[in-house]
Amino acid sequence: MTQDRNGKHPICLVEETTIAGTSHVEGIAARARAMSPRCHFTLERDRENIYDGWAVKVLDSDGVRIGYVSCAYSEIVARLLDGGKWVCGCLTGVQEVDGWTRIGMAVYLND
Repeated sequence: MTQDRNGKHPICLVEETTIAGTSHVEGIAARARAMSPRCHFTLERDRENIYDGWAVKVLDSDGVRIGYVSCAYSEIVARLLDGGKWVCGCLTGVQEVDGWTRIGMAVYLND
């Protein structure tokens, strides 16, 4: 990830994780194939999620939810977002695995 407009480099919190819940997104395979190698994701708290109190949505460049931050990292990302920090995701790769679209991302903090 490149530096921000103030010349600072974001801090890599997670080098590689899989976006959770992609199998519940209609048309995800085509959407994932259209992503550029330097694609950035917006991370947004989902406080209304009844299944996970730490849920963080992953939104593509069109603002479409493509999944969630995996539960292994959702609490720390959620706490940072709740604290007003800017946290984002960057595409690390796309794979088709037995009909499932695996979308990998890194997670960065710009502090």
